[in-house]
Parts: sequence; C-alpha cells; structure tokens
Amino acid sequence: MSGAATAPAPERPLPVPTRESQPYWDGLREGRLMLQHCAECGKVRHYPFNFFFKQMAPYIVALVDMDAGVRVNAQLRGIAESDLRIGARVRLAFEPVTKDITLPYFTSA
Repeated sequence: MSGAATAPAPERPLPVPTRESQPYWDGLREGRLMLQHCAECGKVRHYPFNFFFKQMAPYIVALVDMDAGVRVNAQLRGIAESDLRIGARVRLAFEPVTKDITLPYFTSA
C-alpha cells in the first residue's frame, strides 16, 4: 500500500443562470433538455455555455447532433477515448450538482 495521498478532484466552475437562461436550468433540474426556438425563423438552438466546458479539462466533451435537430455540447462519460466514434449513439443524462444547478452529460446508448 502506498503512503501517497490522492489529491482531491478540483472543483469545477458552475454556471450562473441569467433571466434568459433560467428556463434552461430549470428544465435540466427536472430532467428535461429545454431548447430555444427563434421567434422569427423557428430554428432550434441549444443554450450556449462553452465557457463552462473550456474550464472542465481533462474531461471529454462531445458535440452531439440530437434527434430534435440541434447540436448540444456536454461532457461524455463512461466511454474510453479509444472507443470514441463519430456517429455513435449516446444517451443524455442529468447530474444534479447543487439544489439549483443540474448539468447535462452524455453516456453510451
């Protein structure tokens, strides 16, 4: 047995919901992915929070084309780097990290 202590995992930064993004975060907390629809053209878009994922390295982040017709980026868990394949099916899951913030992530389908 080694006497070396394992360093604790660094705390990850949490997003700060805004008035505009609050419905998105409320949906995640309820286990639903809320998408925005443009009032003019009807195009579907995913709430942009790239700043958050840039600070989460060394996690794997996937850009996934959802069946709803929108691309979503979120952490990918439970899949080894060597097993990653473009076009592989994944499943959306939700991680409650505080009472107010739930984050989406993908895992193997």
